[in-house]
Amino acid sequence: MHCEEESGVYFFTRGIKELLFRPFMPYLAESGIKPETLSYLGVLVTLPFVYFFGYNPWIALFFLLGQFVFDMLDGALARYLNKQSERGAFIDMVCDYLSFFIVFLTFCFYGMVDYFIGTVFLIVYMSLQAFVSFAVIKGIKLFPVIRAKLFVYLFFLIFLVSGYNFMNEFLIAITVYTLVTDFFIYRKIICSI
Repeated sequence: MHCEEESGVYFFTRGIKELLFRPFMPYLAESGIKPETLSYLGVLVTLPFVYFFGYNPWIALFFLLGQFVFDMLDGALARYLNKQSERGAFIDMVCDYLSFFIVFLTFCFYGMVDYFIGTVFLIVYMSLQAFVSFAVIKGIKLFPVIRAKLFVYLFFLIFLVSGYNFMNEFLIAITVYTLVTDFFIYRKIICSI
């Protein structure tokens, strides 16, 4: 969570995930699978996504959904096993961002996203993540921030279903929003240290 105002949404969605995956938890716990293993598997399933995207994006979507499931399962399993830790949270975050970058670079490689627009977006998006991470570590109170990742995936789904690619237009808009957000978070950090 980036700020206290997000806690309601976070705990609501976490509760839904816990409810959905509760039947699988005893099996995963008995099989000895660790939450970190699920995080790493989430990254691994993005590799077939890259391969299949050029041939059949619908098959690639299956692997993207697999990444999504692994990303949700790792935290649920950690809570079920009562093995939540900063180390596990860090591994989950790194694997999640790595998976997103692999998927996003695939969009760029196959021409779904303009290289220039994609590069600017990634730079601005990475700077936002760095600023937010720094602010959280330093205990600087932030405001709610829009997460671009889910919207990128939504526009990919819109493309698959409709055949219309609005990804570049969305990325321009979200990049402008993220630049403004970066500026305000940067100012908040500077004023706090």
